[in-house]
Amino acid sequence: MYFLEPSRLLYSSLSDQKTVVLSTEKETIFLHAVNVCNMSDDNIRISLQMTSIINTPIEESYLVKDVLLQPNESHNLMSLGNLEVFLKNGDSLICFSNGYSQVFDCVVCYSISNEEICTKAQ
Repeated sequence: MYFLEPSRLLYSSLSDQKTVVLSTEKETIFLHAVNVCNMSDDNIRISLQMTSIINTPIEESYLVKDVLLQPNESHNLMSLGNLEVFLKNGDSLICFSNGYSQVFDCVVCYSISNEEICTKAQ
C-alpha cells in the first residue's frame, strides 16, 4: 500500500530559460497542477516539457506547447489537455516561455508516493 504526501513548489519571474520545476530520483511523483500566471503586460506563450535522463539518448516530450496567456491571466496547464502525469526515476518537468520579456510565475502541486509513511502507519 502506498500513501501520498502532498507538496508544492513556488517559482517567480520565470521566462524563456528552460527551468526544471520538478524532478525525481527514486520516488514516484504524481503531478496535480502546474499553475502559471502571466506577470507581463503582453500576451505570452508557455510550454511544459517532460524529460527523462535515464534513457540514452535523453528523451523529451511536450505536455503542452505554446499555450497563450493574456496579461494577468492564470491557467492550470494540467487541465488544458486533461493530463495525467507521474514522474519516475530520472524524470524532470521543465517550464518556459517563448521570450526573455515573457515573464510568468509558476506553482507546481504534486504528491510523493511514500512507502515509509505506510510502514510507520502499520
